[in-house]
Amino acid sequence: MTTAGHTKPAHGTRFEFVLVESRDDRARYECSVLRETAEWKVTIELASGEVQLVASAADLPDDARAQLVSLARVLAKHASDEPWPRRVLRWRQPGVR
Repeated sequence: MTTAGHTKPAHGTRFEFVLVESRDDRARYECSVLRETAEWKVTIELASGEVQLVASAADLPDDARAQLVSLARVLAKHASDEPWPRRVLRWRQPGVR
């Protein structure tokens, strides 16, 4: 599957969720968190509104981690009524949660 690429934002943070595996009530996403000067890869698992950061989240800045978890919770909540989306892309400006 081709994604839009890893275009780093000039400011703020870009979050890209790519579906790796899904079942009816669970999904695993590979997430790219991009800023102008850095990039992180994080694996997350979603189930029934719960979010678990699985890998590579230790060095993620606190504000980016909070935004990632918030976006993942919204994704998990909406997916309870619909199929898991294959790709989700969001951008957040500095200071916005």
